[in-house]
Amino acid sequence: MSRDRRRWLRLRNRRGLARPRPLVRGQANGQGATASAGKTERIILTAVEHADVVTMCEVANIDVADLLGPGWDVAQDTSTWAKAGCAVAIRRSRGYIKRWHLRLGVAAWLRGRRAKQMNDRHVVVAVLKIDPGTRSRWRHKVAAGHAPPKRNWSPWWSVWMRLVRTLAVYDIGADWNRRRPAIADAMPARRIYMHGIDGFALRPWLPADGLTHRDVGGDHPASYLTLWPTPKEHP
Repeated sequence: MSRDRRRWLRLRNRRGLARPRPLVRGQANGQGATASAGKTERIILTAVEHADVVTMCEVANIDVADLLGPGWDVAQDTSTWAKAGCAVAIRRSRGYIKRWHLRLGVAAWLRGRRAKQMNDRHVVVAVLKIDPGTRSRWRHKVAAGHAPPKRNWSPWWSVWMRLVRTLAVYDIGADWNRRRPAIADAMPARRIYMHGIDGFALRPWLPADGLTHRDVGGDHPASYLTLWPTPKEHP
């Protein structure tokens, strides 16, 4: 167990709090850039069945809060297509969103050039209250993003990554549009868990286990990971 994690748990214990309960994280791509709204809805409904907190991208063609209904709290800015592309959702039985905001990851117009078939890329940053009112309560900081695609790797991907790696969050879920070695190289201060080009970048002190993926009916499988898994030693 890392020193930072031991210190965090020790401080919780002094306050009479218990270790956080296992929390299943999901990361899903709704295929909203090319799919119909109906297909994106089916992808997201399937993806959220298996998680407590879901970061998602390519959902600009749907209103995620309307789709998921009162059982979920959702952060999504539906004011424009570009801003609506990513979202964070938490199952209300596990908590709620205390506050959230958007960060511009990278603009479509950059250094006098226009990205090919790409809008501005915004990142949703949210503070979640997990298991409020219980001894297991904790505050989780999470971000949802969608990296520029291969056709715009230069220079848009590196500019987007520079912003994302500075985010003061514990947990980033994204379609990174590159494989794990590139993400690990760009974010050496994070632990990277990925299937294909989708997955998570976590603070090293945050315990995680059980990386899996599921076919949810889209062109990307959804990725899942359990935070604060049943106690045992984790790297």
